Amino acid sequence: MIYQTDLKLGQEIEIVKEFLENEAHRYQGKLSWKCFVDSEVDTELVVPRSLIQTFAEKAITYGLIQNGEGGRIEISVYKTELGVLAMVTDNGIVDGQTSSVHQHQKEKLICLDEYLRLFNSRNHHSISYSMLGCSQGYIGASGSRVLITIQN
Repeated sequence: MIYQTDLKLGQEIEIVKEFLENEAHRYQGKLSWKCFVDSEVDTELVVPRSLIQTFAEKAITYGLIQNGEGGRIEISVYKTELGVLAMVTDNGIVDGQTSSVHQHQKEKLICLDEYLRLFNSRNHHSISYSMLGCSQGYIGASGSRVLITIQN
């Protein structure tokens, strides 16, 4: 199969589930996860490959594993009035709570930003994301949440 740069949302979600299952096995019980997809979501929407997985990887590598205790990741995908909202939530360390510089992760996000700019310029829907610390109203005192918006 030729490498696809874009996938259907349903395919991306299945890839992320497989990734999280493998990571949970790799970290031997230190990682738990769940994924919820609203039945109203159009899983045929075309999205960039690794759109959700990028943030799941970030949560594991820079949030959950660095705290040494493991943790959980929740992925939720909902239909909204404007399109689709995907949320990746973890209970790990929030960026800025660690002293190490995550240059590789910053480079990945710069690449994702550029890829989204190109993707949005050639598709009829627009994708954006925002990253929040859980101290901004989510699941307790630690962790982060990424909101990925796919507008029709």
